[in-house]
Amino acid sequence: MPGINITKSDENIHSRSRHCLRSVANTEINMRFIPVFLACLTVAFAQEYYSSKFDNINIKEIIDNTRLFAKYKECVLQEKATRCPQEALELKRVLPEALGTLCAKCTPSQVTKIREGLSYACKNRRVDYDEILRHVDPQGDKIVAFEQKFGKVEC
Repeated sequence: MPGINITKSDENIHSRSRHCLRSVANTEINMRFIPVFLACLTVAFAQEYYSSKFDNINIKEIIDNTRLFAKYKECVLQEKATRCPQEALELKRVLPEALGTLCAKCTPSQVTKIREGLSYACKNRRVDYDEILRHVDPQGDKIVAFEQKFGKVEC
C-alpha cells in the first residue's frame, strides 16, 4: 500500500497471527469434534444386551404348565400366532438370534437362563424341545456351536 512500509518483521508478525488464527479455528473445530468422536467411539464399543425385563421369569413354571407351554410353543412355531404372551414373542425373536450369535447380546445371567431352560425343556418335553429346536435351528449347527461355547444342554 502506498505510504506504508512493511518490513520483514511485520511480515513475520502477520504470518504468525494468521497461523494463530488458524490454530484457534482448528481448536474450535477440534473442540466440537471431540465430543462427537467420543460419542461415536462409545456407541461403537458399547455392548448391546437383550432386555432384562424378562430375566426373572420362571422358565420351569412355564414348561411345567401344559396349557401355557402349548401357547408359548404355538407362538414360537407359528408365523402369525395370535394372543401370544409378551414373553413368548420375545422368546420367538431372541432365541434364534441368541443361538446364531452364540449369545453375543446375552448377559451372563441370560446365558445361564437359556442353558437351564433348554436343558429343562429337553428333559421334560423332549418331543416339543426337538420340534422347537428344528424350527429355530433347522441345520442344527447353532445349538452345536452354543454347546461348544457354553456347555452341553443336558437331556
